[in-house]
Amino acid sequence: MVADYHVVLVAAGEGTRLGYPQRKAAVLLAGRPMAMHSLRAAMAHPACCSAVLVVHEGEMQVAHDWLQDFDSAAAPVEIVVGGKTRRESVLAGLAAISGSAGDLVVIHDGARPVLHREDLERVLDRATESRAALLACPVTDTLHRSDRKQCWQEGVPREGLWQAQTPQVFDLKSIQEALAGTDEDGTDEVEAVARSGLKVEFVEPGHPNPKITTGKDLDRANALLRGGH
Repeated sequence: MVADYHVVLVAAGEGTRLGYPQRKAAVLLAGRPMAMHSLRAAMAHPACCSAVLVVHEGEMQVAHDWLQDFDSAAAPVEIVVGGKTRRESVLAGLAAISGSAGDLVVIHDGARPVLHREDLERVLDRATESRAALLACPVTDTLHRSDRKQCWQEGVPREGLWQAQTPQVFDLKSIQEALAGTDEDGTDEVEAVARSGLKVEFVEPGHPNPKITTGKDLDRANALLRGGH
């Protein structure tokens, strides 16, 4: 049985690489703001108790408008302003959660709108047992490291390397304590929790879960959503 969980949906970035005049969270995808697809996907399991939508300060008002048409779940959604870094934004989301001992928190990227329900369930199942798990894919391509002139320098062994995705699911108390105990903005949630002593397990997704960074990514996500992904 999956433990009760809360969602922190991180959607406070500028998203300038996508090339749209608005921030990435507000870009329409299959007729809805991208962040709403991501939030709906992260809240899709009935064990979801609440969610926090973390947005840029310039989108607080429009984010409230987004929720007027939000029909994903009965769990309440709160909106908070994010920080200048991902760590600050995640901490802002965690601070808005009122959870119980044993609850989990699902930290999901607002730019991963096509998370499949089956993959959400799989990572939640694993985290319920281990208290820390994330979706990730093993690296299968050959890897090389270049010098500053972008010329070949050396090969990099790919054994044991994984590409991290979200959601990343943690024991609520553990992630709160882990992030509060470090001021390293370069350290992500997984590294912070692992450093605190909690074993973090990888769960390989069974469905596409791309992060939207470029226009091609947006086209692919549109196709997946319209195809009933």
